[in-house]
Amino acid sequence: ELFSDVFHGKWKLVILWYLYKKGARFSELRKNIPSITDRMLSLQLKELEEMGFVKRMVTEGNPPKVSYELQAIA
Repeated sequence: ELFSDVFHGKWKLVILWYLYKKGARFSELRKNIPSITDRMLSLQLKELEEMGFVKRMVTEGNPPKVSYELQAIA
């Protein structure tokens, strides 16, 4: 059931694959997945974060830098 929830949709697996290699900023993910829209990438990252698969990190600055990496699952 969890597998079905996580991989429902065509983008989550692709996003997880890029984050598996190494963490990435939003713009890097967007560049590596050119056929995804900004809105869809944002929604998918938010869902993965809510499920506990992805960790969102904000680095202070002007503008702030946001990066994503896989979250260790216990």
